[in-house]
Amino acid sequence: MSPAEPTWAIDPTRSWRRNARAALVSGFALLALAFAGPALAATQPAGEGWLRLLPAACWVVLLTAGQMLLVPAAKSVVPDFAPITMLGAYYGLLASVGGVAVLLGSLGAGALFELARTPNPSAWVPWAVLAVVPLTSALAMLRLPTMLRRSTTARLTASRDEEVSPSR
Repeated sequence: MSPAEPTWAIDPTRSWRRNARAALVSGFALLALAFAGPALAATQPAGEGWLRLLPAACWVVLLTAGQMLLVPAAKSVVPDFAPITMLGAYYGLLASVGGVAVLLGSLGAGALFELARTPNPSAWVPWAVLAVVPLTSALAMLRLPTMLRRSTTARLTASRDEEVSPSR
């Protein structure tokens, strides 16, 4: 990297990692948008040729982009909530809660998708329901206190100071 080359040219996600709340809101918004696309297409017959793949391709691209913002941001805020000695347990809890949410969400969505087997006037409903969930999360993140912006450096320094100082 040359001295004149900006750091974002090498790592475009760097600025997102500095503000986890913005990354979480943007990621959830992209997920909501990903589900909104198929909702719009579900009531229409499939297009001809490659156009028939367009709703699915947009869904995959937006879903992936949203996950690329969400996963690192969610993992970056775990230390803000966890005591340093329990950090691994909190990461495990994050993964477990995510797995349970996917399991329960899949059960509910599977039943809803019976409405969308073929293009019909109500085929948009399952996709709209799936869009509302991340949209609600994005709106909740906007209201989240500034604790997500808090730096963990002070906590890590305090923990190290406690470990170094002799116990009495």
